[in-house]
Amino acid sequence: MAAVFLRRAAQVEASRTIRPGILSAITNIVLFSCIMQSMNTLSPPMLFLMGLWDVWQSLTREGEQLLREHGLDLRSFIVLCYVGAGTAQPTALASALGVARYDISRTLKRLEEAGLLERFSDPGDARRSHLTLSSAGVTCQAKAEAALLGLVQSRLDRLQDTPGMPDSRSLGQALMFVAGSDTRASPDAALPPSLLHSH
Repeated sequence: MAAVFLRRAAQVEASRTIRPGILSAITNIVLFSCIMQSMNTLSPPMLFLMGLWDVWQSLTREGEQLLREHGLDLRSFIVLCYVGAGTAQPTALASALGVARYDISRTLKRLEEAGLLERFSDPGDARRSHLTLSSAGVTCQAKAEAALLGLVQSRLDRLQDTPGMPDSRSLGQALMFVAGSDTRASPDAALPPSLLHSH
């Protein structure tokens, strides 16, 4: 399995470094042919894993670039989504994201210093604090979310243009089914709350 992934990574890297011209075009065709022949010999589980890897790598690379244009990294964006949807306490955020409290504290500090997040003491318990998005945070989160959803939609649009491909909703439901999610009871359970109602 490791050898297959390493070979795939080498193939992807090679495809990125091909130079323009007739010779490189021929090389590209040969490389693509080799990749397709290799894929046709893979078991369905390995092909599925490779597909997930390629999608994750591609969307992560381009998505993180989009977020950087808005002054965010992925965790900061997710935190803004959760706080904007009403997850107002640091402990609850850490639990929702599955990370240590000190990790969330660092992210919250950066967002506060950037003017995107505001913190208020709990009148009933001085040891507790409540979080809310500033007006700048609301704007930043909305713009970053629109940019990310636009990126994903552009990829999903390819399905509609390719015969034999599933529609995007069926694909999403199939992936959640494979993950063990109950798509009937909670089809969006794995997403940040503010993304659940995006259109």
